[in-house]
Amino acid sequence: MFKKYVTESLARIEGILTIMAQTQAQLDAAIASVQAAVTQLGADQTTAIAALLAKIATLPTGAGGSVDFTPEVTSLQTIATKLTSLDAAAVAANPPATGTGTGTGAIVANPAALTITGGASATGTFSVTEAANPSATFTAVSSAPNIVTVTPANTAGSFTVTEVSAGSATINVSDNATPPNTATVAVTAS
Repeated sequence: MFKKYVTESLARIEGILTIMAQTQAQLDAAIASVQAAVTQLGADQTTAIAALLAKIATLPTGAGGSVDFTPEVTSLQTIATKLTSLDAAAVAANPPATGTGTGTGAIVANPAALTITGGASATGTFSVTEAANPSATFTAVSSAPNIVTVTPANTAGSFTVTEVSAGSATINVSDNATPPNTATVAVTAS
């Protein structure tokens, strides 16, 4: 009995460490992408600010004359738009894991979206954790069993999703808390 408990605990810890490593790799990739884009935008911003300062330096000190700042303002607005879209692109490329619930804590699914390619019988995997309840047991159900089915994998908190036919489905995951916590994994099968 004790050996089984230790084995299950080690399997859960292994699953959590795997998820942490995957999450760290995703964060590292997102950070590198944002850093490269910010470096380029920083150069663009420096150029735009230098042009604006050069124009300000030409302003007459007395009355009369006018200077058009429209090109510089437009350039700074373009940079702001690029930063906003960069932010949205980074989030879209690395969606945050989702989880809800009012039980012992939120369930975190990794990944939060799964794409399965290869046709019928192709598989993909995901795992779930719950920091506030590491010994939670989880149940997963497909919203469209005619598209994908879901079964527990060998590691606690891990699931295998098997394609039945092309389409989209949602895997709904819940724990054993009362009321249960829930999470979803969006699945696309092709």
